[in-house]
Amino acid sequence: MTYFRLCSCCDRSFDAVVDMCPVDNQPLALIELSDKLIGSTLGASPTNKGKYSLIEVLGCGATSTVYKATQLGLTNRYVAAKVLHKSLGEYVGSVRRFEQEAYALAKIGHPNIVSVFDHGVHDDHRLYIVMEYIEGVDLQKAISKNIRINYQIAVPWFAQIASALHYAHQQGVVHRGLKPSEIMISNNGRATLLDFGLAKLMPWSGRESMHLTQTGEILGTAVYASPEQIKGEKIEPSTDIYSLGVIMYEALTGRPPFTGTSPYEIAQKHINSAPPSLKEQSSPLEVPLWLEQLVGSMLEKQVTRRPITMEICARALRTTAQPTR
Repeated sequence: MTYFRLCSCCDRSFDAVVDMCPVDNQPLALIELSDKLIGSTLGASPTNKGKYSLIEVLGCGATSTVYKATQLGLTNRYVAAKVLHKSLGEYVGSVRRFEQEAYALAKIGHPNIVSVFDHGVHDDHRLYIVMEYIEGVDLQKAISKNIRINYQIAVPWFAQIASALHYAHQQGVVHRGLKPSEIMISNNGRATLLDFGLAKLMPWSGRESMHLTQTGEILGTAVYASPEQIKGEKIEPSTDIYSLGVIMYEALTGRPPFTGTSPYEIAQKHINSAPPSLKEQSSPLEVPLWLEQLVGSMLEKQVTRRPITMEICARALRTTAQPTR
């Protein structure tokens, strides 16, 4: 049996021998990296032997395990199968979030958002989503490996993610749970959003938004949450702008703008404290003034002081020009 450690504050994962998160100084939960489904086939029925043969575990989180699988039949291509933990199948909120993620991903359809091919229920009653398989590394691992990422490498990734989020917003979907581990960088340099498990469908999205949380509940991890999320206020696309700003800051400096000894301390810093200078934190790597200003505007506490749309961020990143409101 294989285990790893998970930080509930920043959602980073570590080897099982690590007890405390080095970023948040929080005790890490011991998670079993379940491989019990390896060798089994998803999509089986009395008249069908199944469509997706599970090969290996790609990752495991608090709600699901992601497997590399082979799609059986004419294609025999690799896919990624996300399977809800069996213990969560009896919780209505978890099931609805899982179903809503499948709907949100299928609805959007963008080159920089992971494609959904199928979804269903395994024969042990576990829900699953089948998505495209991407060869590469997630942004969290890329940051950990390189300590910090040169802006000339990172800016094209951020431009792609900002464009994808802008398109999602146009379709009435707000991500509201962005973090580096959910951004995959492929071997050819394509950046892809992987997870919409906390996505909110806005009233204009064509489907009634599901109220899956109690008023005031914070969605997303504290390290990447916006001030309005922390305060339990109305969630709009501007929340994603703030969270992407946090991720950009972390990629360029090697650490998020706000850390602390508890989720509460980090949350209070998001609400009340100005982030340390990106230029100082990124030294000795040079960050151009336009990029420092863009990240600073995305991290504004007040929603009205941030860029009005994600497209403004995407355009600034694509053209490397100073953003204007």
